[in-house]
Amino acid sequence: MPEYATLKESLESMGHLITSIRRLRLALLKVKESNDTETAARRREVAIANILVEATHLKTALGISIPISWSAESDIEPVADGEESSCEKTDSVSAAGFEMVELVILAADIMKEQQ
Repeated sequence: MPEYATLKESLESMGHLITSIRRLRLALLKVKESNDTETAARRREVAIANILVEATHLKTALGISIPISWSAESDIEPVADGEESSCEKTDSVSAAGFEMVELVILAADIMKEQQ
């Protein structure tokens, strides 16, 4: 039953990842919808900084399970039949999570620049 345990662990990881990404996304929405008063501007600044810190921590945690040779920025080249690409060797939950966190960080950076 090791396959069942691995599947269960993967599903639990996915659930935790979804919860974390949802929380970060909702925090970004809250910042976006906040009022333009001076106090609200300071709160937005702090909220964005907190979102970036949490997203960076999540990215670091996910990065531990992704091989160093894998990079979100690298172009994926087509692979001949029968060959395994480096992306196929990565944990798909971690790789998907890494991409989601990158999007959250990008969105937070854009919001920070717009202030």
